[in-house]
Amino acid sequence: ALLVFYADHGHPYAETKQAVEYSETSAIVKYEIIEGPIVKIGQTLVLGNQLTSTRAIKKALGIKEGESFSYQKITDGQIALRRLGAFNAISVDTIGLNEREETVHLRVKVEEQKPFVLDFEAGYSTDERYSGSVSFTNFNSFGLAKRSNLRLTGGRELSRAEANWTDPKFLGTDLEMTTSSWLQYEDKNLY
Repeated sequence: ALLVFYADHGHPYAETKQAVEYSETSAIVKYEIIEGPIVKIGQTLVLGNQLTSTRAIKKALGIKEGESFSYQKITDGQIALRRLGAFNAISVDTIGLNEREETVHLRVKVEEQKPFVLDFEAGYSTDERYSGSVSFTNFNSFGLAKRSNLRLTGGRELSRAEANWTDPKFLGTDLEMTTSSWLQYEDKNLY
């Protein structure tokens, strides 16, 4: 637990030595902690992104050059990238940690999912008669790892167009924001 604490606060090379002193009524456990040098995050190299901008990936990762090293920050960054919904696979590896460098670089590998999905629906009911819809979704709009959706619905009594925009990391936080607008025409004839 001590080593994890130090590793998450810029000292991944910390070492501990334990000594136990016994007396007639008690035992005293002493820890000697050798912090080692403070380690900083260096450059972040992003691989595998063809559609998503490197800037959007680095922003979602949330780790800046020059910050103190932390395993927890790296884990949180991976989770944040997964939440974007634009990738099938993500891995974040360290460069220089095994060599005990004072600056550790990050290699972020992503496998982008297919960004476009087109759905068709058709239906019939005795109340609304024939109806159908077409939905187009882009999981990586403008290379920013944001989702957009356009849905067109048509039928004998109802026509509707709906557009949605979703930001999975609103203002760099863990909040998700969705903006939606729609236009609808409904025929309300009384029979």
